[in-house]
Amino acid sequence: MIDVYYWPTPNGKKVTIFLEETGLEYKIIPVNIRKGEQFKPDFLKISPNNRMPAIVDHVGAGGKPYSLFSPALSDGISAIQHSLKSMCGRNSASIHHRAVG
Repeated sequence: MIDVYYWPTPNGKKVTIFLEETGLEYKIIPVNIRKGEQFKPDFLKISPNNRMPAIVDHVGAGGKPYSLFSPALSDGISAIQHSLKSMCGRNSASIHHRAVG
């Protein structure tokens, strides 16, 4: 199961559309950017640069959860999509991630 930290922005929609197309199981966790929820400590553990969308894969390398988030200066959506493709066995990519927990 993948947790998607999401708000209905164009970038957030790209990731959820991709997840629907691939059939990967996911759960949406709303992060209200109008209320500044992307700056809360719990979210910053997942996406330290407070950017969305961010995802947590609970079955990461070694069975440990890890997060994927949008890097500040590059196309994070493409990085997330490449990672999701690799989960489907299609492609792999080097992405920004960090251990969660």
